[in-house]
Amino acid sequence: MPSEQARGWWVPLAYIAALTLLLRFYDLPLKPLHHDEGVNTLFVNQLVKPPHAYVYDPGNYHGPTLFYFAWLSVSVFGLNTVGIRLVTAVAGLIMVVLVVALRHHLGTRGALAAAAMLASSSGAVYFARYFIHETLLVCFTLAAVVCAIQWWTRRRIIYLFLAAASAGMMVATKETAIISTVVIVGAAIGSAVFAAWPSIPHATRVLGALRERGGIRTVTLAMVFGVAVAMLFYTSFLTNRAGAMAAVKTFAIWTKTGTSTHTQPWYTYLKWLSVEEWPLLIMAAVGIILALFRRADRFASFLALWAIGIITAYSVIPYKTPWLVLNMIVPMALCAGVAFERLWSVRSRAGSAVAWTVLLVMVGAATGRAAWLNFWHYDNERSPYVYVHTSREILKLVSAVDRVEAAHPQTPIAVMSRVYFPLPWYMRDYPAGYWGRVVTNTAPIIVGSVDQERQLDALFAADYAKAGPYLLRPGVLLLLYVRRDLRPPDPGS
Repeated sequence: MPSEQARGWWVPLAYIAALTLLLRFYDLPLKPLHHDEGVNTLFVNQLVKPPHAYVYDPGNYHGPTLFYFAWLSVSVFGLNTVGIRLVTAVAGLIMVVLVVALRHHLGTRGALAAAAMLASSSGAVYFARYFIHETLLVCFTLAAVVCAIQWWTRRRIIYLFLAAASAGMMVATKETAIISTVVIVGAAIGSAVFAAWPSIPHATRVLGALRERGGIRTVTLAMVFGVAVAMLFYTSFLTNRAGAMAAVKTFAIWTKTGTSTHTQPWYTYLKWLSVEEWPLLIMAAVGIILALFRRADRFASFLALWAIGIITAYSVIPYKTPWLVLNMIVPMALCAGVAFERLWSVRSRAGSAVAWTVLLVMVGAATGRAAWLNFWHYDNERSPYVYVHTSREILKLVSAVDRVEAAHPQTPIAVMSRVYFPLPWYMRDYPAGYWGRVVTNTAPIIVGSVDQERQLDALFAADYAKAGPYLLRPGVLLLLYVRRDLRPPDPGS
């Protein structure tokens, strides 16, 4: 490769890598854990602490991969916030790498543009810094797509089995993998029909193509391999055979949840994307339009149908939560790469200048928004991505408890508030009990809520110093009571 071409690839790639690493890995403990993150840490504790066993329960209807990867991470980096969040941060990094791996299909500049848009997406960053399942699900989804494309184009069986393994990991991560699977398969079939219309290829041609790539038998073996990978996780690596049936039961639970909780209007995701991801939304829309008008490019058509399909599927389902947007961000970023490649293909100096200017403006705007959200306003409810998130103010309560525990190690704590997650994570090294109601407990440290204040004062005001209130999350204020013979928390903390 000529040196000028090499610089044209490696220099922007280095900037994208630096941006990806900075936004996803800088100061991972900065944002306090969300309620859901706090719950997820309970399952990690089951693996970290004796008897080191995790049993999948369909009532907790998200899969076990997050917990097993976290177990590996904390074994190396320690049982701390960095240790657990590294799992999703690394998955966020891998997604950008996988986009770059599509260089020969998107084009060099298109792959760079798509990677830059994904690297700077405020949602992709925000949820990569979040210890929940979605980033792993989307990472495995993209890996399955990339490996399947490599198998189809390079005709190497190893890529087929890597795609199957990735699909198995999708299923073992979250039950909504079925939505992505249906959409992606539909997009692949739709793009084949769309690109070949009106001369739709005969079934014999498809069978011939499969024979060239290993045959139906090999594809079937790969599918069995993918199921086996999923079952390894659900059965706790064959130590809990009931986990296989539980993995099926989870879909009934999810179906009920998907229509009864967190319901929002159909246009909610488009509204959120227009607020948080407007640079990506604009670039993706241009890419989708260009792909559908130039249907001879089957890969671009596939990306457009994937993006349209996944947005439509999640919009139709009444259940809406911000992290589900990540499923849309990845195909949108790829469509943005299509748009940039098409703009660049206008062979003129002016066309090239316009393409680079547009990309730099969009990436710059997205980066600014990502930094604003992730490093300064991560608990600001004005952002649609900040969904009943834990306030940074609760860390003041945690610090006050830490000061007492430092002076009087292993002082018992009674948490009486009905809502208290993620406090179990922050107080994991202390002897804390979680009652969920006011009890006549004589623990030297008591955490209650403002709506319990009258009862708490009647029982403990004479012998305890009170501090707070501390905002846990919208609508939930906590109080801290410390027995007066201990070093009390600073009143202003």
